[in-house]
Amino acid sequence: MKIHSVLINGVLSALEEIFITGRYADKVIEYVLKQHPKWGSRDRGFVASSTYDIVRHKRYLMHISDLQRLETAEDLRKLLDIYLLWKNGDRLPDQAGKKNITAEPSLGIKYSFPDWFVENLSKDYGAATESILQSLNREAAVILRTNTLKTSRSQLQHSLQEDDIQTKPLKVAEALELSARKNVFQAKSFKLGWFEVQDTASQEVGHFLQSEPGMQVIDACAGAGGKSLHLSALSKGKGRILSMDVEAHKLEILKKRARRGGAEILKQEL
Repeated sequence: MKIHSVLINGVLSALEEIFITGRYADKVIEYVLKQHPKWGSRDRGFVASSTYDIVRHKRYLMHISDLQRLETAEDLRKLLDIYLLWKNGDRLPDQAGKKNITAEPSLGIKYSFPDWFVENLSKDYGAATESILQSLNREAAVILRTNTLKTSRSQLQHSLQEDDIQTKPLKVAEALELSARKNVFQAKSFKLGWFEVQDTASQEVGHFLQSEPGMQVIDACAGAGGKSLHLSALSKGKGRILSMDVEAHKLEILKKRARRGGAEILKQEL
C-alpha cells in the first residue's frame, strides 16, 4: 500500500492530540476520520490502526527511537518513522538509538507496560507473565452498547446490517460485537444516538451497580462518560446521574454524547 502524505499527516495529527494535548485515542480517531469523509476504507484503516498501534507500543517505540519524551512535531515524526520501519520488518537504522537495540529489552519495554505492572504481574503469575502481556497487546474486538433509551438491541443490529455492519449479540444484555472492523461512526444508527462504543467489562459495571429508575448516582471519575451514559439508560431516564471529573474537556465530550443519546437526567460537574 502506497502511503500518501495526507495519511501520514492524519496519523501525526492524531498522535499530537493524544500524546501532547492529552485527548482520548478513540475520540481523536473519530474526529480525524470525520474530517476526511472522502478517505477510502483502506486509508481509514491505515490511519486508525497505525495510531492505535503506536499508542499500544509507545514505550518500545520510544526505546528504539531513543526518544526521552514526546513534545514536538519532530518527536512525533521520528516515532512514526520508526514505527513504519518496525511494522514493515525493515532493518532499523544504527542511529535509531544509543541503546543496544539488538539486546533483549525488559518485558516492560518489550510490551510497553510500566515496570511496576510487570513486577506485580510476575509475582502473581510467574512464568505466564509474558503470555499475559502479549494477550493484552492484541487488538481488541469492537464492542457496541445499545442505547436502550432509544432502541432495542435487535433493532440496532438490523439497522447496522443495512449499513453493511455485521454483529453478534454477547452475554451482556446490550452488547454487540462487530464481526469485522468497520467505521461505525458513519452508520445512521450512531448519528441517531442508538449506540456507543464500549467494551463489555465497562458495560458490566452498570449492571453490577443494579441501578434502577429513580435512583441518584454519582460517577466520581466519569471521564468522557461511558458508564454514566449506560447508568442513565439503565435508569430509563428517571432519577439523576451526576458525572464528575477534574478534566473539563472530558466533560464537554460527555455533554455531546449525552445530547446525542438522549440522556436528559445526566448532569456534569467539575
